[in-house]
Amino acid sequence: MEFYSGDTKLGSKSAAPFTFQWNNVGEGTYSLTAIATDNEKGNTVSSAVSVTVTAEIAGTNIPPVVSISSPTKGNEYDNPTNIDIAVSASDP
Repeated sequence: MEFYSGDTKLGSKSAAPFTFQWNNVGEGTYSLTAIATDNEKGNTVSSAVSVTVTAEIAGTNIPPVVSISSPTKGNEYDNPTNIDIAVSASDP
C-alpha cells in the first residue's frame, strides 16, 4: 500500500493494518490517495480525498460545554444512598 499527497509519495506499508501517520503537515489543501498493489503487480488507485490544514490561531479555542442533567438542583436524599449522576458534554 502506498500513500500519496498529489504526486508526492508519503510512505508505504507492506502488511496490514494499512495505516500511515503523516506528521508535521503544513498549512494547505491536499489531495490524498492510496495505491494497493497485489502479488501479481496489479494495482488500483483509491478515490481522492481532499483535506485542508489550517493554521492554529492562538486564543480561538472554545472550551467544552458540560452540564449535569441529573440530579437536579435541590434534590435531597436519605443517608446512606446511591446517587446516579448524568452529564452531557460537547466540544465545539
